Amino acid sequence: MNVIGFSIKEILATRDEKIEGRLNINNNVKIKDVTEDEIPSLKKKCLVVKYEYKTEYSVQRKKVAEIKIIGSLLLLGKNHKKILEEWKKKKTLPDNVNLIVINSVLRRGILKAMQISEDLQLLPPIPLPVARPLKKEDNTKYIG
Repeated sequence: MNVIGFSIKEILATRDEKIEGRLNINNNVKIKDVTEDEIPSLKKKCLVVKYEYKTEYSVQRKKVAEIKIIGSLLLLGKNHKKILEEWKKKKTLPDNVNLIVINSVLRRGILKAMQISEDLQLLPPIPLPVARPLKKEDNTKYIG
């Protein structure tokens, strides 16, 4: 399966006026629906996976901010019929397809949430690397 399209339909971002205390951040992806559609330019059928990406910020289990991104992605590959049947019966995707979808949504959702979190003056949804000053080397090394 290959992701051949990714779109965002809706973005919702809110935060409390004042946030105090230790901030917990939780990222989550939900697959809302899976359908089949045809791509006229390719003359092929693809799977349309509707998703919801959410970053929740909480202090002592009380939600103080949220970034929600809703959209869909297009998957092209084999076994569409089998995947659709499994979705209709169990509301799950095969593990290999599920990993592709979740990783694609996380990757793009986190990038978008990083921009939004900066605008809302929130911590980024994932820790960023931080440069630190170099320690001075100790010249009294023992060589023996």
